[in-house]
Amino acid sequence: SDYHFTLPGIMKRQEHPGYRAAVEPEGMRLVMKDYQRQTLQWMLDREALPHGLNQLFWEQRSFVDGGYFYYAPALGELRLEKPLERRGGILSEEMGLGKTLEVLALILATKQQREREGTKQQQRVGGAEG
Repeated sequence: SDYHFTLPGIMKRQEHPGYRAAVEPEGMRLVMKDYQRQTLQWMLDREALPHGLNQLFWEQRSFVDGGYFYYAPALGELRLEKPLERRGGILSEEMGLGKTLEVLALILATKQQREREGTKQQQRVGGAEG
């Protein structure tokens, strides 16, 4: 039971048995393997979390008499102040599986997503004025 509050225990609880694959971003010169596209989707999903990595660990709970506290069951930690929002992550795969390709695909996919969102925003503004 003490295992749950160790770094290996915390990491074990965050393992995922598999993931859906992202669409390969336009402009990639190499064809990504399925597991690389799964990693890409996982990273895109993590970057899109509204409250960063905090929402994977911290829960806001209420005191009986009012007010809030923050509890991280996996960490066995309780705080009275809201934890700082954390973003990012650790991409830890075996050597030679294509981490560089996955990160470059993440950069490309994020850039293309922001460009699409910018185009949609411009169309909404242009449509409202016309």
